[in-house]
Amino acid sequence: MARNGEIPGAIRLDGYHYTYPVTPELLDWIEWKHRKVQQRKHPAKTAKVKPTIGVITVHGMRQDFDIWKRRMGGLDGILKLDPKARQDIMIELQAIASLHSDLAKANS
Repeated sequence: MARNGEIPGAIRLDGYHYTYPVTPELLDWIEWKHRKVQQRKHPAKTAKVKPTIGVITVHGMRQDFDIWKRRMGGLDGILKLDPKARQDIMIELQAIASLHSDLAKANS
């Protein structure tokens, strides 16, 4: 590396051996080289994409629903909401109710 001029300040005194005077440039180079070696020894871990990440299971949906319903105060708490909010809840639950109905028909 010294022969190729990669080490800053390297001096060839006897035609064969190099000396390295301690300079700010040399210290910076040593620190840079140390970081490169550490990166090679401990490469950055890349996350492997899993196709199920971000997809909630039916059991997870049920748990989230139960928590939401409890925080809302159950049916009594939901009935206290204004009609627009109750309508929004019914629209969101319609897809789940439709799936339930379709499964019930398919199983009978």
